[in-house]
Amino acid sequence: MVKLRVRQLLKERGHDMAWLARETGRSYQAIHAATKDQIKSVRFETLELLCRAFECDPGDLLEREIDPSTKSARKKS
Repeated sequence: MVKLRVRQLLKERGHDMAWLARETGRSYQAIHAATKDQIKSVRFETLELLCRAFECDPGDLLEREIDPSTKSARKKS
């Protein structure tokens, strides 16, 4: 599963969700959902806004979490 690292980046940089909402022009509710892994997709436009706000690259925003059971099931096929 690919996830956004918004919560971690906010903590690392000493910002809060209200700051990120102001910086990106996204609603507080949308930012909150992103920090709680409650979103299923993200637009490139939103990734660009997050990159600008955090002054980072897209790879810094994303992480891939590998489910061991999925990995094993794939090997058996």
